[in-house]
Amino acid sequence: CDVNLEVEGQVFAAHRCVLAANSQFFYTMFTSGMRDSNDSRIKLCSLTSGALSSILDFFYTREINISRDNVVDILEAASFLLLTPVKSACAQIILSALRINNCISTRRVADKYALEELKIKADSFIKKNFQQVRSEEEFLDLSIGELCELISSDDLNVETEEEVFEAVLKWVKHESQNRAMHLPTALPCLRFGSLSSDFVERQIEGESLLQQCTFCQNFIKMYQRRQRATRAKKGGMSQEERPSAKVHNVMVGVGRGNLRTSFCYDTDSDTMYQLSEPYSPSFVLGTNLVAMEGQLYIVGGCNGGASGRVQCYNPGNNVWTTVASCLTPRCQVGAVAFNSHLYIIGGTTEHLSQPVNLVERYNPAADSWTLVCPMKSKRRAPQVIATSTSIFAVGGATQPGHDTVTCEVYKPAFDQWIIIAPL
Repeated sequence: CDVNLEVEGQVFAAHRCVLAANSQFFYTMFTSGMRDSNDSRIKLCSLTSGALSSILDFFYTREINISRDNVVDILEAASFLLLTPVKSACAQIILSALRINNCISTRRVADKYALEELKIKADSFIKKNFQQVRSEEEFLDLSIGELCELISSDDLNVETEEEVFEAVLKWVKHESQNRAMHLPTALPCLRFGSLSSDFVERQIEGESLLQQCTFCQNFIKMYQRRQRATRAKKGGMSQEERPSAKVHNVMVGVGRGNLRTSFCYDTDSDTMYQLSEPYSPSFVLGTNLVAMEGQLYIVGGCNGGASGRVQCYNPGNNVWTTVASCLTPRCQVGAVAFNSHLYIIGGTTEHLSQPVNLVERYNPAADSWTLVCPMKSKRRAPQVIATSTSIFAVGGATQPGHDTVTCEVYKPAFDQWIIIAPL
């Protein structure tokens, strides 16, 4: 070794030729006659010791361990050292973790480190899932520039423009003393021609923020006059209506056994198209497919024995990833999404074996499973459905060949199951 790299008080021995061959940063340093080029010890202030250690391993072994815990530190180091392959690998890790609750921060990371492909996909994800994103804490942290760029987009996926209007007011009210001044900037980004007259009237009469803003009052009245002047015109899309203002209904099917092909059917356009395939091994029987927060999850199944494997499909990038396995491998489970968590209920630990009453909850933000209160009854293949406050388990089989008509309801707020009337 002929050079020492110092980061956060730790010293790493290395070879100049290896550093220069792998990093444009070091190549430029060692060949341009910079002040530090001949020093035996070089201090780097923009990296963490853990990130530098991982990158040096990559230089010498061509392998690097990137996880959700260290990906930002390694990305920072890779950007500083001009390591495009490592940056690309970091972008893939970040993309695989893209969720409703982190999509805005993901876009910011992509923008900061010039990860254009990741930025485009995060941006598309935000717009496609706007109805859920606007309820997240990250939405409230948007800058006025980020907010206006988002709500100005033709690709914003909303059912009504009222949702966008309410999101803007929510953002302003989060810090009303500092943000009320931004209303004249944000309001013109809305499609006022798509707002109902009754809704606008209610906002003018009942919203103090609008009443206190002279520009807002005049701007809204101008659009009201324009609406009245064009009310006689009928047919066709409003010039201001977002092309994406209609939510598409789709059906997804995932094969099993040797057929692992996945398809999506768009009911609006009567179009069928193929999705990427889940990972092997495939599961022959007893899997369950659940939609949650714009993603699909395959849980459980049997292929010689029960499986705890869980796979997640992200439609934003058409990629399946394996997430944390459930605590107890099972097939023929009931599965349902509730309050941003995935619940798997009952099932069997082996194909056609005695059912269980176990209930597990998956937290996608932490990528972890926890046991919650078990059902009163053991059930194989129960039908489950969630309401705004409860999860219902209906029917199923109490043992092979013995179906049941009993039902029970789970109250997540109290972690309690209650027997209810049978079918």
